[in-house]
Amino acid sequence: KTELERVVSRYKYLGLRFHVSGKFEIARKDLLDRGMKAMFKLISMFKICQPSYNTCMHLFDRIVKPVLTYAADICGYKTSRCKSLYNELKNDIFEKCHLRFIRFTLGVNKRAPKLGLYGETGRVPLLCSAAVAYLKYWHRIVNMKEDTLLANAYDHNSKNATPWFKGVKSLLALINVSIELATKLKCSTLVSM
Repeated sequence: KTELERVVSRYKYLGLRFHVSGKFEIARKDLLDRGMKAMFKLISMFKICQPSYNTCMHLFDRIVKPVLTYAADICGYKTSRCKSLYNELKNDIFEKCHLRFIRFTLGVNKRAPKLGLYGETGRVPLLCSAAVAYLKYWHRIVNMKEDTLLANAYDHNSKNATPWFKGVKSLLALINVSIELATKLKCSTLVSM
């Protein structure tokens, strides 16, 4: 028996959309759409009864955040040319969803400053948890035995400068750490930087 194989430009595997280009923009957009849907469902429940701020954030962290940060170790950090974390936060699509929920919960205007929202609430941007997951995954791959499939895929990524590998380099550059130094550091040391 032979089966015809169909060539497609994108497909969904384990809830994540993959594209033939190797870029994760489609996956990130799909995750954002699903996260926004979950957030609006949560907000519609709050119209019936408004819980406390802590309860709202607890629900966001248990319902919406897992959707937005799903597969963050693979596609959670977008390569960009920003030189500071603040500029990264301004452009991050997931953070816009997070801030929108914080603004709704606090009942403030949509023009309320982002840094003020973080300072007032003590929240950490989603980009930070995505970057931590990304670095932990990269560190795990780098320290694998060389004969594993994942280590071979990493070698291919690093030689061909794929978008995922560029994301690793960009993130390490943002925290002023070279790849050579990062591979020698313990994962906990690297993440705390």
